[in-house]
This record gives sequence, structure tokens and C-alpha cells, in this order.
Amino acid sequence: MSIAGGRPRKLASGIAHVWEPSGKHLYYCVREPGGRTRLQSIGIDERTGTITDQPQTIGLMTGILHDLAISRSGQELALTEAEGSMNLTRLPLTVAGNAPAGTEEVLSAGQVYDGLPSVSPDGRQIAYTSNRLGHN
Repeated sequence: MSIAGGRPRKLASGIAHVWEPSGKHLYYCVREPGGRTRLQSIGIDERTGTITDQPQTIGLMTGILHDLAISRSGQELALTEAEGSMNLTRLPLTVAGNAPAGTEEVLSAGQVYDGLPSVSPDGRQIAYTSNRLGHN
């Protein structure tokens, strides 16, 4: 919307918008399922605030991106990327199942997403999804 006020209107779906120094492009991030983030650019008329071109994908990152900033030359983007992991742990329970019966034990570690565990009926195996070797 105009800095003078008025009615806002949707230009693109995304977060962390940043103007390119010439005012001809707007960069932003689009979060995708599975934790990826698409970095996109869209042509825009700075004076009127109208879109002049279709969104273009600049990059597809495996992490979650935030806080875009662009250099004054328009040749470099700086951004923050959230890194995280989901690791498997085991917590022994009392016979009644209503309290811990010991300390938590780490079963997997690292910058990975290990999740959706399922314990085998005999209690000797755990099946789970992981991106440790690539896609889940």
C-alpha cells in the first residue's frame, strides 16, 4: 500500500519481503511442505506498486529462511536460515505408565529429522522416518 495510506492489496504470497535497490524487483521467501523455502523475485513498478512480471524462483533451499537483506548494488542477498533437527529419544515409564522411570536416552543425534517412530510389538525394534540419507 502507499506510504500515504490507502487500501492494501496482495502482491505475492510469502514472507521476509525486501526491495531490490533499483525498485524493479521484490524478493521474498515462500515456505513449502517438508521444511524447504523457495526464494523468489517478482517484477514490480515501485512508483505504482503494480506487478510487472511473473514470480521467478531464485533458489530452493532445504532450510527455513528468514530476514532477507539485499546489498546496495543489488548483487548480493543476505538471509538467515534456521537449522534444526528432530532426534529420537527413549523415556522409560513406570509400570503404571504415568511417570518417568529413569532418564531420557538419546537414540539418534545430528542435524536430521528423525520422526514418526513406531515400536515393534515385541518392543525390540523401532521403525521411523528419517532424512539422514536423503529424502524421508
